[in-house]
Amino acid sequence: MRNFDYTVGSLVPPDFELYSRVLHPAVRVTQTEKSIVETAVTWQEVADGNNAVIHQTVEWGSILAAGTKGAEDSGDSPLWDQAPDMGGLPAKQRSALAAVLEGFTSTPDDCWFGVWEGNSFHGVLPDGPRLHLPQRSMLLFHGPVHAALNQFQGEGPNIWWPRDRAWCVATEVDLMSTYVGVSTDASMAILANPALEVVGARQGQRVTWDSDTINPLPEHPYRD
Repeated sequence: MRNFDYTVGSLVPPDFELYSRVLHPAVRVTQTEKSIVETAVTWQEVADGNNAVIHQTVEWGSILAAGTKGAEDSGDSPLWDQAPDMGGLPAKQRSALAAVLEGFTSTPDDCWFGVWEGNSFHGVLPDGPRLHLPQRSMLLFHGPVHAALNQFQGEGPNIWWPRDRAWCVATEVDLMSTYVGVSTDASMAILANPALEVVGARQGQRVTWDSDTINPLPEHPYRD
């Protein structure tokens, strides 16, 4: 894997036929008499409410900058209450993605899962293999594809791939999207899964907060 240059190809090896981008859902929280119900909200729903456009390099901040509906909305029914998870693909979407990808590898029982060692472990790092990526050191675990559903010390995997390297999944700790390097057939299967909100991606496209070239840019998130 090449040096990190803020592109898809620095998250996922730049040698796959296609790349898919899975958008992490926002959450709407509803209080009933008996329980609290959390409902996934797609980026498309929020974009529709804000007159924004979903496209390959869409960014959550730019969707919000296009309108006003969101957690801060004063209406009785806000469009969303919790922003998309950053650095973690939620369990439902991870399960759906793993179920699709299991059918596109010859080694479904022989996969590797990397968890950023800065995510957890509370300063006590287990012994075992590591994958040293630019700016990230990953603790490696081994298992079948469906082990992607496991929580590794409370965290889902940040990167996972089968031994035959038929595909690779990467969830960068600072992003609200998961990128997948795949074959054309696998890309179409991911796109067809109703549990996943997917847009295409290019290995050279940037993944920074200001990558959205269609919707308005938000204020710089790192400016004092």
